[in-house]
Amino acid sequence: MIPIISLIGRTNVGKSTLFNILTGTKSAIVNSLDNFTRDCKYGYIKRFDKIFIIVDTPAIRSVLDKNDYCILEQSISAINKSNIIFFILSAIDGIMFDDYFISNILRTKNKFVILIINKVNDNNSTFQFYSLGFKNIYFINFFSKSNILSLFYKEIYPFIFNYISKSFHSEKKKIDKLIVDSNYSFYLNKPLNKMQNNIKLACIGQPNVGKSTLINNILCEKRLTVNNLPGTTRDSIYVYIKRGLYNYVLIDTAGLKRIKIGSKYNNSDKYSICQSIKSIDYADIILLIIDVNLGFLDQDLYLLNLILSRGKSFIIIVNKCENISLSLKKSIKLKILNRISFINNFEIHFISALYGYGINNIFNSAEYIFSLFKNRFSSKYLTDVLLKAINRHCLPVINGRSTKLKYAHFGGYSPFIIIIHGKRIKNLSRSYKRYLINYFSRSLKLVGISLIIKFKDSNNPYIS
Repeated sequence: MIPIISLIGRTNVGKSTLFNILTGTKSAIVNSLDNFTRDCKYGYIKRFDKIFIIVDTPAIRSVLDKNDYCILEQSISAINKSNIIFFILSAIDGIMFDDYFISNILRTKNKFVILIINKVNDNNSTFQFYSLGFKNIYFINFFSKSNILSLFYKEIYPFIFNYISKSFHSEKKKIDKLIVDSNYSFYLNKPLNKMQNNIKLACIGQPNVGKSTLINNILCEKRLTVNNLPGTTRDSIYVYIKRGLYNYVLIDTAGLKRIKIGSKYNNSDKYSICQSIKSIDYADIILLIIDVNLGFLDQDLYLLNLILSRGKSFIIIVNKCENISLSLKKSIKLKILNRISFINNFEIHFISALYGYGINNIFNSAEYIFSLFKNRFSSKYLTDVLLKAINRHCLPVINGRSTKLKYAHFGGYSPFIIIIHGKRIKNLSRSYKRYLINYFSRSLKLVGISLIIKFKDSNNPYIS
């Protein structure tokens, strides 16, 4: 197995800052707001040919309200799965009651704990931290990145390697021959953008439509925090799984509402919106999730237009259908089709993320769409489709001269692009261009794929 290191501590002690420094990324949100991190974020460290999974966890609090218990479950689950705990405290604040609460939890788990005291300066008293009873203590200031890395390279990493070598050797396991958990194997072995059969699915939707619940059901564990409170998910969370012949990157995003010009948003809202839009750009296929009890609202139409404007493929997921009759499903589907009649050839799936109903259909559709991405249609085939479209609906004639479309070829996917070459392209009406898009979509069976046709005028350059 790959060693797992979890960053544990109360709020605002620097867990996310340390996560970003050690992973060399900016994927964890750093914010001064209390309890800003709501979900565990996974990354990895590769040092001296050794690999570690590192987990940024939500803050642990001793006093909880009814909405905090699901967040505490995330941190406790991370502790249970970890081999090593970085217990992070603040030298400025000293030992708080929450720190004692966390210490008691860690003692019951029998984990290898390293105490990391952040925000150390000349005026801090550090002797008090030895009273917690942990023998491995390091004092540091996360604002000095070079000093942090120096300390980790010279002291903490060698110390960890020594511990792991001994503990793994005693269990007759070698750290150099890692047996990787299926959730992380393909993620750790090579960069995401170079992997084969890697499907990136982003769950997009309004708050509380069941995005996190869907991913938890797929994983068969409570990996993501689920709560009826709007705005529970603040960051985009990337989860890696293997299913059949395909590797999946599942992306849980913050609930999105329509962005109104002139509206005021706080920093956390702005960050969540930006991360969700980045997730749309990164993903191959978007799962637009709606609540069956609310129907297809204006906000959902706004999100769909956002997806289409970025040329992304999509599947519409109607969630919370555990008590919905077949006749009602047909009625809801008809309403959605009428609402977005300007779009052809897309899938609508009715599911229950809570009970797992209909989830297999999502993967079947995603794999079909992904297979179309891999199918590089030949120029001959696309040109034949173009000629059939022209024979069915003749090109317009203006001033006795007609537009000529010569040939077509594949131009790329995500967005899916076909390039058509011809003469007097400017004479083509918008309606005829729309006709060609619809004809190609039907002929190529492009279900849920945003097709873009680009026209290139190939007039003779020697004619003035």
